Amino acid sequence: MLVLEGTPISGAGIDALSPWDWSAAWFGASRCVVLSFSFGKRFQARLGVMSLTSGEPRTVMAGLLESRRKAREREARRRAASVLRALRAMGVRAKVFGSLAEGPFRLHSDADFLVLRCPHEKKYTLEGVVEELMGDIPFDVVYQDERRGGQ
Repeated sequence: MLVLEGTPISGAGIDALSPWDWSAAWFGASRCVVLSFSFGKRFQARLGVMSLTSGEPRTVMAGLLESRRKAREREARRRAASVLRALRAMGVRAKVFGSLAEGPFRLHSDADFLVLRCPHEKKYTLEGVVEELMGDIPFDVVYQDERRGGQ
């Protein structure tokens, strides 16, 4: 069903939307896609998805960004686990800390590794291993013995 109106659309959980000069809505079983235009002082367009069950407006862009963030977080966790396995095989004891370990991991967050114990001859060369396994996900390596107070 397509609804075109010259006034704000309303009904079935859409009342929370801001008024627009022209709106179109496509209703599905559980959500509504809304395309809105305003030709006031400056042209504005908004595309959104609203759940008809929860009644909460959610823009398509916000949904896409959240989906991308979750996928990137899963990939960062997978790669960080590979890094920890590779470092363990080299005799290095390390852990992940920061936003990947404690949250919130955002779309542009990096992975932080804390090296707790490392054979002297492997120090700093292990960063090449981390770089290779993390790929395009930025990272930081912090050595515990170089932190103030060793903590």
